[in-house]
Amino acid sequence: MRHTLFPVACLALLPTIAGAEGLKIVTDIAPIGSLVDMVTNGLSKPEVLVSGASSPHGFALKPSQAAALQEADAVFWVSEQLTPWMEAPLEALASGAIAVELADSAPVLRDFREEAEHDDHEGHAEEKAEEKHAHEEGHDHSGIDPHLWLDPQNATAWLSVIAENLSALDPQNAEVYAQNAQTAAAALTALGAELKADLAPVSGRPFLVFHDAYQYFTEAYALTSVGSISLGDAAPTSAAHLSEIQHHVEETGATCAFSEPQFDPRLIAAVSTSLKVAELDPLGTNQAPGPDLYSATLRAMAATIKDCLTE
Repeated sequence: MRHTLFPVACLALLPTIAGAEGLKIVTDIAPIGSLVDMVTNGLSKPEVLVSGASSPHGFALKPSQAAALQEADAVFWVSEQLTPWMEAPLEALASGAIAVELADSAPVLRDFREEAEHDDHEGHAEEKAEEKHAHEEGHDHSGIDPHLWLDPQNATAWLSVIAENLSALDPQNAEVYAQNAQTAAAALTALGAELKADLAPVSGRPFLVFHDAYQYFTEAYALTSVGSISLGDAAPTSAAHLSEIQHHVEETGATCAFSEPQFDPRLIAAVSTSLKVAELDPLGTNQAPGPDLYSATLRAMAATIKDCLTE
């Protein structure tokens, strides 16, 4: 069962269900929770399922989180590709909620890199062809890189989607949601310009990442990742791939490698002991929850990359 954005005409038929405590909203990851916070601006607070050093790609719900899904009025999540464990709980526990898969309304979609697809799906050419056909019909995200929030263009578009859905549930605050979304969109547009200017001095300088999750960010700001230690989100790293990455590092002259809070950074040393190592936090693990988390997360990533690449 696929949960997605309800047509506006259908949403208009839903009753007003916001009470004194506001709507009950659940999100998959903290950056999406932050976008919801921008739109609600205190009218309600979303519950974020994946927090701390947990990886969204493999996660087990706590009883309190299962209860939150049961009570939810709205659930906002990126895609099944990011959180493959989430679709079953949505169907079983949150069937009465509006469940919005934000990938359906992302203006920027990028396919998995070809080498990652080869590594993860070698020997499954027929399966990949079926996935490609489904994606072309607009009903499947199997071939799409799910780290979509790392391009502010997607986050900006999602603000209006969030406001539209919340307004259908809480029409008395519809104008507030719409205005908050508009204000936040302007701030994210400015953030994109700010990051582009900040990262311009290190554009084109090669670096290595831990896993293949950054192409939305690197493409948006003309950055050059020469490879990733782990190709897939949960794929093991082979000795052959480590050897290939070592070759890329030597060939390109990369001097920096970026680890993540959710993954063991020791594999970086297996590639090269001469690389400078810094930590990227695309999920905002180290940021304070709330409306500022999204911008703070991208700013911190930009600062870390710029600092490591600056000679």
